[in-house]
Amino acid sequence: MFAGQADQSVVDKTCPEHWQTTKITIKDRCSFLFNNELLSDVRFTVPVLGESESKKSKHEIFAHKFLLSISSPVFYTMFYGAMPETRETVELPDCDYKVFVEFLRYIYCDELTLSESNVSEVLYMSKKYMMPPLEDKCWQFLVSNMYPSNVYSVLSVAEFHEDEKVVNLCWKMIDGQTQAVLRQPIERPQLEAIVIRDTLKIEEEKLFTAVDKWATSECEKNGLTPDGKTKRTVLGEQIIKAIRFPVMERHEFSEVVTPSGILSSEEVSLLKKYFQKTLDGPIGFPADRRLPNDLVRHERFRYCGGTHLYYYGLKDALAFRVIYPIELYGVRLYGNKNSNYSVNLQLIKEERRETVLLSQTGNFTSVPFPLEGDAEYYGFEFLFDRPVYIHQNTKYCVEALISGPGSVNGTKCYPNTDWFIFSKSDHDRNGTNEYRGQFSGFIFQRKREG
Repeated sequence: MFAGQADQSVVDKTCPEHWQTTKITIKDRCSFLFNNELLSDVRFTVPVLGESESKKSKHEIFAHKFLLSISSPVFYTMFYGAMPETRETVELPDCDYKVFVEFLRYIYCDELTLSESNVSEVLYMSKKYMMPPLEDKCWQFLVSNMYPSNVYSVLSVAEFHEDEKVVNLCWKMIDGQTQAVLRQPIERPQLEAIVIRDTLKIEEEKLFTAVDKWATSECEKNGLTPDGKTKRTVLGEQIIKAIRFPVMERHEFSEVVTPSGILSSEEVSLLKKYFQKTLDGPIGFPADRRLPNDLVRHERFRYCGGTHLYYYGLKDALAFRVIYPIELYGVRLYGNKNSNYSVNLQLIKEERRETVLLSQTGNFTSVPFPLEGDAEYYGFEFLFDRPVYIHQNTKYCVEALISGPGSVNGTKCYPNTDWFIFSKSDHDRNGTNEYRGQFSGFIFQRKREG
């Protein structure tokens, strides 16, 4: 029922008498009018998308031109511009009913419930109706809930809306967590876009292993025998030729690449000559490293398991010194199998707490890492945006506030190693120390002072 058309008896059925007296704030009064026929002067008919054409239904939503117009310049032009919309019912065929309800809830109630299923459409509505604050909330939701498992979905949204900042954040995650990203279902063009990048922070042997597993999965999905020749056909030459076999260790190549059968016998022979330094001619594969030549991944524990670490807003912290100066590129943290984590990490000079060398946040998905023998554990690498120079004879502290499921617990750690001397930090609140707890490994490059 529209304003000016309803008699008092109809209005009485719509709301309590003197309802205004019970609504203290303007927000309360606007919220009361949300999808309410009272005072409504326009209604929208919106389809329920996803239904078949035969079952597709349309729902009506009551609205108020004034409230819409003070929220959106598009609505203002629509209802109060030079050629105002005069129809009592406006059809919106390009929007889903549930999404439009959420969109109006933001306008009327200043409330918003976003999810992976609706955020893309709400973002579309915010841009269509020129509502930057709502658009910002959508981007914040997408970025804060972005993990390797859904990074390509976020990337596709960011590319569609040409948001360069979010596109770069997506590629930053792909570069830093390539192994976790490649464990997710992705299409071949996406795989190629990853493999050709110079900025991946993954060892080449692990990249090839992930690519090989992807090809095997694709073969099985399509009923093909996953032999080397078929996997190569599925992958295509662009992907094969982008893998940097020459930067692998000789034993990695012979133990991982050769048995896969993906390379031809001629290619294997050429690469063996390259490793033996007897090759006379081009190698046929890129020989530039994606990572520094001498990047070290130092495991802190021999074993893990037993008791679990749980995260209730308690900070894990570990103090350390280095025997030789290094550039610290990141740390490894424990996780649980196929689980997602959000981490707020800081690197601080322990003896001068006000000196924060690095403060960074990130979202991660755990992947398997090897231990002694055939054992493995699940965790993730937190790679820094920039390496941090760590001096000798200075005590540092790395602190991580972790949000996510409980994880395994490192045990049997030797506090003194060839590189580090670990100790308990006075600022740990979750049980991490030099003998147990978090921070399963450190990723660094040795440097010389001066």
